[in-house]
Amino acid sequence: MSVNKTLVPGFGIGSAFGTPSTVALDSTSTVTLTGTAYVTGNHFISGLAAGASLKAVSTSNGVTGTYAITGGGAGGGFFVNDNQSFVLVNTTTSVSVTLIPF
Repeated sequence: MSVNKTLVPGFGIGSAFGTPSTVALDSTSTVTLTGTAYVTGNHFISGLAAGASLKAVSTSNGVTGTYAITGGGAGGGFFVNDNQSFVLVNTTTSVSVTLIPF
């Protein structure tokens, strides 16, 4: 989707950014954001409660490690999904996280 997309007021977030997807995070679970369910590209993320965080896990291109991107209590954030590296991690009670592509 073009960064320079013309927006028309009144047609909702799906028209402006793309269809949001909700990810259910059970307590003490990890969800990898890969495959056709998660669009590659720019995303807003919301619904990160205490204990839920987004991490990038890299094992290629000369970079190895796990990196905290945004965490519980922060409410949300922005990330660019490469459809390979990002995982949602939850260590407490179940939450639902929303990914909004743009």
